Amino acid sequence: MTRALKTLRRGRLQIWLAALVFLAAPGAQTAKADSISVDQITDLSAKGARTMFRFAPELVRIDAGGTIEIRNSVRGHTVHSIPELWPADAPPVAISYRPSAVVRFTESGLYGLTCKRHGVYGMVMLVLVGDAESPDDLNDRIEAAKLSDDARQKLKSIAAGGGLLD
Repeated sequence: MTRALKTLRRGRLQIWLAALVFLAAPGAQTAKADSISVDQITDLSAKGARTMFRFAPELVRIDAGGTIEIRNSVRGHTVHSIPELWPADAPPVAISYRPSAVVRFTESGLYGLTCKRHGVYGMVMLVLVGDAESPDDLNDRIEAAKLSDDARQKLKSIAAGGGLLD
């Protein structure tokens, strides 16, 4: 097979994959649920660390009192709350190296989660609980978070894709 034909086929595959990712994009998940599963992904076929490590989905809308089961694809992931993106009265989350964990979100609000090991590469997610709306200062709170530039950029992208940022 010629190099040009291989490149054309690879290009078509990338277009199909991009379409699938778009359809499964975090902003596409708008229905609220009582319980949902989130996977911590390590995609060894990714072209770099920024796309290798991620939560799926990256934005979840859930009812107050609902739970999220976070499933760890490998034992090397953690789940920690991002203080700047966490309601003041809600207990923080700190889960390390477990195959799965269930987190209950009892208070309405916006919650941010990161993997402490891979957050530097943008492994972050947002959870919108109850009837809460996006805080007016969301962009400022993301900027104030003690995270890498990649993680802050990813949070902004997730928030914008979910209609939480203008």
